[in-house]
Amino acid sequence: MLKQFSLSDLSQTLLLAPVFMLGCTAFEVRRRQPIKEAITMVKAYTQLRNAKNALEVLEEVWSYMDAGSEKSWDRQGIASDIGMGFLAT
Repeated sequence: MLKQFSLSDLSQTLLLAPVFMLGCTAFEVRRRQPIKEAITMVKAYTQLRNAKNALEVLEEVWSYMDAGSEKSWDRQGIASDIGMGFLAT
């Protein structure tokens, strides 16, 4: 579904939060690349710095997922642990 939004689609301005939340549920590694690509497109269209921050937090969330840690569900705590306080919007 994410591939339906082109780089020039005005919807890019609305996608960061839902894509971030999808990323927080991407336990399967194969599901993560489309999330990365969607966030990259949001960043390219909007120039929002939060897009880069969202991807950094997701990378940490995914590392906890891969390790089987329950902490993977605490995205706000993970963001805080790496020194980020941001809204994925």
